[in-house]
Amino acid sequence: MSPGEAPLGEKMHEADSAGPPQETLPGREKVAERTSVWLERMVQVLLGVVLGQAFLKYENVILTATAADSRTATLALVLVFFIALSSWIALSRRVSEAPYDPDGLAGKVRFYSDVAAVCLYAYLLIQVRRVSEPPHFGAGSLTDFWWGCAAVFACYAVASFARGNQIRALIAAGSTRAPRPWRAVSVSVFFIVVASCYKVVEVKDLLAGHRQGLNQILLLGALAMAALYRLILPWRTAKRRPKAVGRYEQHVETEPTLTADSSENPGAA
Repeated sequence: MSPGEAPLGEKMHEADSAGPPQETLPGREKVAERTSVWLERMVQVLLGVVLGQAFLKYENVILTATAADSRTATLALVLVFFIALSSWIALSRRVSEAPYDPDGLAGKVRFYSDVAAVCLYAYLLIQVRRVSEPPHFGAGSLTDFWWGCAAVFACYAVASFARGNQIRALIAAGSTRAPRPWRAVSVSVFFIVVASCYKVVEVKDLLAGHRQGLNQILLLGALAMAALYRLILPWRTAKRRPKAVGRYEQHVETEPTLTADSSENPGAA
């Protein structure tokens, strides 16, 4: 042992008091990322259970989809499944871009809004019974169904607002685009107007003999609105937006390239 070197016992004591290496301790970001993954899986499992139960509850409607008594219920199921499956895809994309933040208020609001939307899908599927069972079949009331659709898109708007608040620093830096919650708000207002007008027609007993046709026309219009929200507007936005360049590609492009001439003559640069 050299004169300036500490004794071996003191070295071992210092190593023990230092604790395990920093690499073995899970960082806060890593824990948050794992939590976000589990929260996303929870929402997806709940959504899968809800949609899976629909195949069992509406087996007769699915098997007789083109029958006169099943057309309205079939359109309602198609609308619910389209909204739910498109939200599933959007959820995966949003969480991959901006994971849930389990420690922040915005992240919690996003998660609870997504869970509430899944619960509303189940509520919509329950309301489909009004147009799939006797005595009314396709002429049954869809007032509560329309209010449920408005609530679903209201949840989308809340989640979009929360996500924008969560990633506002990235938006300011230009690393990602800002969410557009006004789209979900517009669709929610559309369904509120439909539900209100439908309630007036129902209370005043207007179009009593044409209720089934009215239901089918409104369901087709709702499908068109949902397609506009989930397919057409995002496609047009992606088409107008220039292709984003990742941070790694930006770093590589700005880094100087080593050529044969510069390697032979270092002072040439």
